[in-house]
Amino acid sequence: MNNSLIIHYHGKIKYSEKDNIILISEDSNWKNDSIKKQLQIDFLNIEDYVKATQLINQEFNEINKIIIINDSYDLNMISYQYDYELIKKNYYSVGNLIFFINLLLDKFAENMIFELLLEEESHFKVHINNFNLSLKHYLKTLQKDLSKKYQFDHSPSYFQSKQSSQNKFLVRGYTAHCVELFGMWSWLPVFLSFILIRDMVISPLVLGLIIGLILHLSGVISSLTSGVLADKFGRKNILIIFALTSSVFSFAIGWTENWHWMLVCLFSIIYSFFSIGDSGVLTAALSESMERNFLGRALAYRSIVGMGLGSLTPGVFGLILDATNNYEPI
Repeated sequence: MNNSLIIHYHGKIKYSEKDNIILISEDSNWKNDSIKKQLQIDFLNIEDYVKATQLINQEFNEINKIIIINDSYDLNMISYQYDYELIKKNYYSVGNLIFFINLLLDKFAENMIFELLLEEESHFKVHINNFNLSLKHYLKTLQKDLSKKYQFDHSPSYFQSKQSSQNKFLVRGYTAHCVELFGMWSWLPVFLSFILIRDMVISPLVLGLIIGLILHLSGVISSLTSGVLADKFGRKNILIIFALTSSVFSFAIGWTENWHWMLVCLFSIIYSFFSIGDSGVLTAALSESMERNFLGRALAYRSIVGMGLGSLTPGVFGLILDATNNYEPI
């Protein structure tokens, strides 16, 4: 059984029931019957940290994991910026936390892990950012020092910064976006070609130009528009609106077959507008939420997964098209 120390500042407490846990928190409301050892302390009082160290020394022969929770803040920007008590508490708290961790060094197991559940970086939460960044920088330095002095494991798994659920959802959202977009780029040109050739005499060159403008010119306007709207109304709201709207258009466009070709083209332009629009917003959201030292890998991983799965959709579309037409020419 692992010995886990949870240091809770703010946010939902997450833990494994299989672990032997000591919970340290300033908030008495987080008391939980499944956690036997719980200590309420004042994070600004050094003496409370000393008492917590004594409890840990009594209960743990070694520490396998330290979980630090400081997230889920909902702050008003103006009142927050001038809340000097909160500013002071953040700076005192991170200093006392570093002092506390230093007191526990002799208890560290060789495979000891730090799990950080921290607030996403935001320009609205400057002082929370400073707390979290100071903690991360200290742990990186501590990692190097311990690997030399105590011969602890210096592998990347020694300190773990848990990927937030927001980043995971953004990667999944981009993957769904690629599947939708690559699928649309596969079947919509076929659909428009059928409509335009049926209703008018048109050369292949003009046909290609019309379809290209419908699919891609609207995308340029869409990316700029969605970016401006996301800055004004929030990225989450714009992503939801664009995704739902493009889904409605994707579902409805099949029933436009008998419309006038100009109405079909207009419908397709709007459909393309909403399908492409969330691409830039998804990229911006992931770039903002991901830690800078992981950003390059995160974007590469997102592109591999998103475009990799998206590249399968043209083949799936072709298979469905052939199967539904009895493998006859269209």
